[in-house]
Amino acid sequence: DEIIDRMPMAFGKWVALAPSQIRLQQMLSFIRRHYSEPIALGDIAGAANISQSEATRCFKKNLDVTPFNYLIQYRLEVAKTMLQSSELSITEIAMQCGFESVSYFDRVFRKYYWLTPKEFRGSIDLYN
Repeated sequence: DEIIDRMPMAFGKWVALAPSQIRLQQMLSFIRRHYSEPIALGDIAGAANISQSEATRCFKKNLDVTPFNYLIQYRLEVAKTMLQSSELSITEIAMQCGFESVSYFDRVFRKYYWLTPKEFRGSIDLYN
């Protein structure tokens, strides 16, 4: 692979990044900046100026997830932090994290964490 960028690493060493790694970083950065907005696969791919199929291949190869699954997981991690650290309602958290409905947020949250957002928040209160 052609080396087109370098990224500083620990102990003053530099690690060369391949083009596919740079594209992945561009897409991840896009997701992190725009997770609260409606995002389509084309938007993620567009952040790295590649096709949707290439974006999917890049995520699968490097992270073993699809771009959409990464987006959902990122939104859930942000939501989990908000449930722990804020007093916003579950509806407000769902909307701020880019979920189109509270019922979808509830279903996906339960799938990943085995608890509803309300149950998760309640479990935090038990230990505080």
